[in-house]
Amino acid sequence: MNSRQDRSFPLPRALFATLALLWAAFSGLGCAGTPARAEPAQAEAASVESDEQLLERVLLALLDGEALYTVAGGIKPVSSGYWTTSYSLEAPDLHELARVQRLLRELVGVDELEFGVMSFAKPHEGKRSAHAWVAHRAQLQRVLSERAEFFAPLGIGAHQDADEVLAIVERLPRLERFRAYGLLFGYPDYAVEFFVEAAAEEERSGALPAREFAHVATFGAALHRFVWAVPAGHVENDADRALRTRAEGLLERYRVLRERFVGPSRPGAPALLRATSKLRASAAAARS
Repeated sequence: MNSRQDRSFPLPRALFATLALLWAAFSGLGCAGTPARAEPAQAEAASVESDEQLLERVLLALLDGEALYTVAGGIKPVSSGYWTTSYSLEAPDLHELARVQRLLRELVGVDELEFGVMSFAKPHEGKRSAHAWVAHRAQLQRVLSERAEFFAPLGIGAHQDADEVLAIVERLPRLERFRAYGLLFGYPDYAVEFFVEAAAEEERSGALPAREFAHVATFGAALHRFVWAVPAGHVENDADRALRTRAEGLLERYRVLRERFVGPSRPGAPALLRATSKLRASAAAARS
């Protein structure tokens, strides 16, 4: 695969194969946080699952990964990739994609969140990939308003729903697309700029600047889920510490909730999702 093909690839593999900066929430790395997938054999197995079983599996993949930090107060305005699939362009079968989309859209008690499934703009080797996403409405509106100087010229504003925002972003030119995804995924501003500058340098010279990675743990994995690139020799700064501190506190509270909600004769993942979505509000009430 040549570098031009890499650059035209959907976001996750462009980030791994071309930039190796591991931004995409749907990377497929991790342990218990690995996204739920619907590859051909798995899709056939999934077809025998009840809607309740499928939703339980998808929501646990969501909450056990970095999407926890979208659900619990919107540290990440948007997260994606907790469920992934691909389909043939020659004979597309969208049944499972439509099924997951329907189940996510039917969730109740989480009005502050928006869910969906999006297909990537560019196919690869006769297939198109798709992934599930979740957005925190208020935090998405905040970042679009605060960074209106970047988003507004692209036709993106706080008045739009998340599915419309993501559809526009997915089809932007490469560097604008990387900057937009970085801001929406909640990475520190300095890391977004470093990522975009690294991509521009790779386009100019074919070489990436030296880099390291900062990680925030999730329930499913300590590394490689909520992760951003930093310059080589980077020393943790105030932005890193603030993000890590907020996330670690939420993760510890999620571990307690998960023990109460997941397992035989326990309420299950939809109830866990509703409880987790209230974590930030509960913390604010406790301080008042």
